[in-house]
Amino acid sequence: MSDYQLWRYLEQVAELRHGWWYTIATLPALVVAIGAYFLMILAVRRQKNLIVAGLWMLFAGLPAVIIGPSIYISFNLGATAAQIGFAPKTEQDISRTQAVQLSAALDQVATMGMVGAALVVVVMVTAVILGGYAPQITRTISTAVEMVSRTVLGRSQAERKINSRYGTLRVERSANPGIERAVMEGLLIGKRDADLVFTDPLVSRRHARIKILAERVFIVDLGSTNGTYVKRNGSVVNVNKNGGVELEPNDEIYLGPPDEVDSVMIRYIRDQ
Repeated sequence: MSDYQLWRYLEQVAELRHGWWYTIATLPALVVAIGAYFLMILAVRRQKNLIVAGLWMLFAGLPAVIIGPSIYISFNLGATAAQIGFAPKTEQDISRTQAVQLSAALDQVATMGMVGAALVVVVMVTAVILGGYAPQITRTISTAVEMVSRTVLGRSQAERKINSRYGTLRVERSANPGIERAVMEGLLIGKRDADLVFTDPLVSRRHARIKILAERVFIVDLGSTNGTYVKRNGSVVNVNKNGGVELEPNDEIYLGPPDEVDSVMIRYIRDQ
């Protein structure tokens, strides 16, 4: 009895409910799970803590492990059934009671596989968050909002909006270059819940903060993963090692090492 004939019998006679999972969904689910795994590799490739990176990779590999039994069964139904003593040669040799029990077991494995497929979505979302991969639609919306704001407010009003006695920060290298923010006390730079938000992979959730002391502007690293650097006249200063660096006009602020192509570069602009 061929695998195809056995599948048909189980679906039509033995109350197999999730036969569709094995025939059309299992292989695509595994392919997506493998893709999510590699996405996680990219997301944690700069993680300095190897234990944390390893735990995330184990988590990312879990869906493929859960889906694996479904893949084996979908290509080897006869061999799987034979392992539990169910190996009919024709439909006449089939005990319906055994067939119903086999169908119930297959449905349980299919349900487990579907849980693995749902977990793939969780892995992908987690990898996007960890790696800072902003969907293109988000970037498009952000650009559109900026254009509408300039159209509605007018150029002069937009310029007045970013005017500050302490200068401005202008993003020159990032996923969204051209953004400007007025410098103010406590301005937070980061990936989430910040005054200046970036989706770039080297930026931490709370990356750096602006401090103003006696009319002097400082940038302070907040324990970011990839560090904050200030480049001035060809020299680079590691902000984290100095506990904060006073900014001077035309300084280049880097979120991540300056020699990394994915690092963000912000220019500090202030009238002297």
